Amino acid sequence: MKKFVYIFLLLGSAFLSGQGEWQKITDDLDIRRLSDQIWQHRSFQVVGDIRFPSNGLLVVGEESLFMIDTAWGEESTDALLIWIKEKFGKPVKQAVVSHFHPDRMGGINNLHQIKTVVFAGEKTVELARENSLPLPDTLFKSSQHFDVDGTKFEAYYPGPGHSPDNIVVWFPEEKLLFGGCLIKSLEAPNLGYIGDAVIEQWAATMENLKSRYGEELRIVPGHGKIGDVALINHTIALVEAYLEKSSKTLNYKL
Repeated sequence: MKKFVYIFLLLGSAFLSGQGEWQKITDDLDIRRLSDQIWQHRSFQVVGDIRFPSNGLLVVGEESLFMIDTAWGEESTDALLIWIKEKFGKPVKQAVVSHFHPDRMGGINNLHQIKTVVFAGEKTVELARENSLPLPDTLFKSSQHFDVDGTKFEAYYPGPGHSPDNIVVWFPEEKLLFGGCLIKSLEAPNLGYIGDAVIEQWAATMENLKSRYGEELRIVPGHGKIGDVALINHTIALVEAYLEKSSKTLNYKL
């Protein structure tokens, strides 16, 4: 067991050693390198009086790039695509969006304009259609595997939580999990927006992730700082606290 943990720490250190500093692209868009092929994009929107960051990823191949979630809105997605063209001189041929909210697929029209093939889980396509949103091009049911010039990753639907359709993206070699809004950052004081949440099943979905991917991993949440399995445990704790508070409120009313 000690040997396994040691190996994971070495891999984690190698991953983090390739992590670059944030580059400011616009007032609402930052970029940084996480590894040789993986970059993180971070865009911002003001919600209420608070300026929120939203995370996504880029996978850089020899001939093209793969985008995991658009930037938050068309303006920031346009700036991201311009930066990609200037930096790499390669097209974004494929993308996947992790659920139907605007912080995940708010720039899908920008991708359609450049003929990017956008993947999404079938529930995301259903909800996009119900809400009269632009539709992804290709749907999958429970999982979809991708390979960008040797960088292999999996888009997977673990169950409902933040939304009925939220998926995650797993990079097995890097032991990196993009959790999207399903997984909360450690600095999150609560579950955030829960207008479409399936709170009663959220904790079980988190346990499903730990069962599938283990606990020795790095996690990029939808909002906030990169962390480890503590992000999953923190999300479970937030869900349990919400349900306990709701139960007490209901009992009081009765």
